[in-house]
Amino acid sequence: MVLVGSKVDLEEERVVSQIQGKEFARKWNCSFFETSAKQGVNVEEAFRTLIKQMDESQRMKDCNEKEERMITWYTPYI
Repeated sequence: MVLVGSKVDLEEERVVSQIQGKEFARKWNCSFFETSAKQGVNVEEAFRTLIKQMDESQRMKDCNEKEERMITWYTPYI
C-alpha cells in the first residue's frame, strides 16, 4: 500500500501536514509520498513503489501456492 498526499504544490491549501502523512504511513505500515502532477514531483516514484509492492506480493503468493502443491504432492499415504 502507498499513501499519497497530492497537490503538494498548493502549500497554502494544505490540510494534512507532512508530519501527519508520515505518521499515518507509519501506523498503516506503508510508503508515503507527497506528489504534484503539475510540477512532476514524486508521481513516478509513487507508482513505481506501488508496482514493486504489487509484484513482490504476487511473487510471494505464487511461491506459497507452489509450496502448498508440493506439500500436498509429497504427503505420504498412510
